[in-house]
Amino acid sequence: MKRNTILLVVVLSLILSSFACSILGGKDEDNGDTGTTPTEQTSDQQPPTEAPEFEEATIDKESIWDTMDIQSYRGDFTMTFDGTKEGEVVNGSVTMNIEVTSEPSAQHMSMGMEGYDMDPELAGFDKFEFYLVEDTIYMNLGLEDGWIALPNDPDDSVSDEFMSYQDFVDLPDKAKRKLLPENVNGVMAWHYVIDEEDLEELGTYDEITADVWIAVDGGYVVKMDFTMSGSFTAEDLGDQPIDEGTMHIIFNMHDVNSDFTIELPPEAAAAEPFSFDEDLFGGGEWDREDVPLPEDAEVDFAMEGMVSANTNLSFDEALAFMLTQLEANGWVIEGEPWESENSYMGDFTKEGESLNLVVDPAYDDSGRISIMITIN
Repeated sequence: MKRNTILLVVVLSLILSSFACSILGGKDEDNGDTGTTPTEQTSDQQPPTEAPEFEEATIDKESIWDTMDIQSYRGDFTMTFDGTKEGEVVNGSVTMNIEVTSEPSAQHMSMGMEGYDMDPELAGFDKFEFYLVEDTIYMNLGLEDGWIALPNDPDDSVSDEFMSYQDFVDLPDKAKRKLLPENVNGVMAWHYVIDEEDLEELGTYDEITADVWIAVDGGYVVKMDFTMSGSFTAEDLGDQPIDEGTMHIIFNMHDVNSDFTIELPPEAAAAEPFSFDEDLFGGGEWDREDVPLPEDAEVDFAMEGMVSANTNLSFDEALAFMLTQLEANGWVIEGEPWESENSYMGDFTKEGESLNLVVDPAYDDSGRISIMITIN
């Protein structure tokens, strides 16, 4: 890992030198009469200058995303919000705590929500806890069922989708940085202060205060503290808990590469492992005539409002087919879709219904293309 001891010594020396000069005020070593009283200032003297506290700096995003040296950590995320949603006053919070270890390999996450305007179909789903220990996933959705245990496929682990601490990080390229590092969460870290101009590439708000601390040794985010006020209805922001108002977000990383063990609660360990029936999620028919599938599509799973199917068409062919058919049947794209070389995700609307389309490679190593459609 990079060491910045020499740089810190140099910067510290400059700060102390500037500080000493400002105290001395350019004092003359000659004790003779200079013709001025101690409170007078000669015309060629300059007032002492204060040492700058900040400097313009570039944020090293590559180091933030490089987790090869992070073998264990704990993190906590809190978002509080206060404002209006569709004209109604709302306020509440979302909290999340994460633990990850590599030896032994284990993960733990707990999440709680208060005042969040959830989908009515998910009413009561305001708590979630998750453990991944060895080859088993343990989940508690805060419902009557309590803990359930599921087998985990290490090649396609559901935890990979949300257990990476970088998922909480979205920073601009440049910001103002304090000249000397600070001790935050037990780690020496560079303190960046981000203003509205720095954040133009990420979004526009009426008012924002943003601070982030990045470890001197390791380059990972130690802490983030953002307060944003204004409108949160822009399409690129996605669904937000409020349309107008103030959101405050704090994210902390601590116990990085510390020696700790993730302990599975007895009630979770006692959960009977769920055995997947191969036909449990298989079969079904897709009969939405206004959302046709390619002729060769093989349906893996279908139910009202949802279908998962595979086709032997190429990615470009499958995507072109679906987009053409949706447009021909009156579906209108909403917002900007997410696209890469071989993946697509887009939202569509029609007569009060919303449709989500995902086209990407199938997960069975067959070389086929997967088409996932959800309608609500």
